[in-house]
Amino acid sequence: VVDPASVVSTHITEKIKQHAHELIGRQETKQLIDHLKESYPVLVEEVTPNPLSVGDIQKVLAKLLKEKVSIRNLVTIFETLADYGKLTTDSDLWTEYTRQALAKQITAQFAKENEVLKVVTCSGRVEKAIADGVQQTEHGNYLSL
Repeated sequence: VVDPASVVSTHITEKIKQHAHELIGRQETKQLIDHLKESYPVLVEEVTPNPLSVGDIQKVLAKLLKEKVSIRNLVTIFETLADYGKLTTDSDLWTEYTRQALAKQITAQFAKENEVLKVVTCSGRVEKAIADGVQQTEHGNYLSL
């Protein structure tokens, strides 16, 4: 039997996780940056304010959170933004590069206890159709099949 307080607490925690991308704003992002700067000042100085603003970093963090990707590994996130921040102004690309850097972390959350990751593959033809269906707009990318 679970007590009511635990049920409510668990429910609230899940709702916060579900909507974390809506809760992280510039102020919260700045607080994360300031906290990271205490231990990694050179890394933070390389990323912000140039080439990326607090708002740029917030967009990347929000996109990761929307995909249920943990942003606890800020060092890897900032290392990636330091590497790719000057190459593009597209926050979708910054997020993609960051996602690639966090690949091991992301796949680990889906792996079973014995470290087996179940995947679905598709034919080259289907893969090409999906890739060809990606449309780029000023508001980001979307899939149009």
